[in-house]
Amino acid sequence: MRPEGLLYRAVSGKENSITELFVNLMQWRFLRNIILSEFELNEEHRNTISYSDIRTQVRYGNGKNGYIIPDIVIENDTVYLLIEVKTDSYLGFRRSQQEMDLEESNSAKTYLDIVKEKYIENGKKRHLCSMVYLIPRNHIEFKKINNEKDSSVKIVFWEDILAHIENEDVTKGSKLVEESVRFITNKIVKTESITELGRSEIVLMANGKDLMNAVNILIKTRKILKDMSSLLVEELSQREGRKWCYDSFQDDSNGWGLYLTDQKDTLFIGFNPIGEEFVFSCAILKESISDLNDPEGIFDEDEEYGFYRLDKYSVPESSETFIKALAEEVHSIRKEKCK
Repeated sequence: MRPEGLLYRAVSGKENSITELFVNLMQWRFLRNIILSEFELNEEHRNTISYSDIRTQVRYGNGKNGYIIPDIVIENDTVYLLIEVKTDSYLGFRRSQQEMDLEESNSAKTYLDIVKEKYIENGKKRHLCSMVYLIPRNHIEFKKINNEKDSSVKIVFWEDILAHIENEDVTKGSKLVEESVRFITNKIVKTESITELGRSEIVLMANGKDLMNAVNILIKTRKILKDMSSLLVEELSQREGRKWCYDSFQDDSNGWGLYLTDQKDTLFIGFNPIGEEFVFSCAILKESISDLNDPEGIFDEDEEYGFYRLDKYSVPESSETFIKALAEEVHSIRKEKCK
């Protein structure tokens, strides 16, 4: 039976889609004011902000030294808010999302540096400039960002915004607004049960051998990729003539693998959820791919990445030979498919 809902299969549950849907809701002034009040803007500041002042995926940087791309920017002559969004409690903030190397020095420009530069711009002083983390209440890096001793940094919880909207009972007049708020709530607050097992999961539970193999694959690939990340970085850097760096490791149902970055680009190597499969693949930023319509290349995509299967390896003699073969396959894909 097809589930009810205006947004069924129309909007993905990934972070960028949820962010865009959230920003779209701010077209309605009453919703915009509720959301901005949770960002600690007073009435005077809220009244200066129009929907046209709100942008997503704003790029800072010149390309030569890399980019940093905050999820949401709210900007006018009075207010500047730079908002970094996380919709999943288990996904941390990657360094490559928040810092940009500067060519003229060994330092790096951060989100907070940009915020502070915005206090005075073109000779005019803004009333308010803030760096906002919009996260679930139980986010894994809450303690870390809560320890940032800077008055410009604010933490806002999704749960508080969604509860405020619900308490105001403002969604009832529009089926689309009501569906959108419910969709975001279900994805972030996890009001939909995640404990119900599907038919395929029940079948797998009955096959203990396959289940054990699946668990072992995930455990072993995590250990190999983590323990030998330095070798993977070295092998890939040598082949591409650029300095890749290990960034972070993700190990949940949204991805199981490691992120590499060279400040100009980001690469994910590991298992990616594609449809109903967990596919061993590399994820390349779409802006780096030369032809997104190549029928023999990209086999799936989301808002940010294109995915390429990694299936050219054979049974390895050792973890070292596996990593070297993996680096060669990733390099071959990037050489053929990237700009």
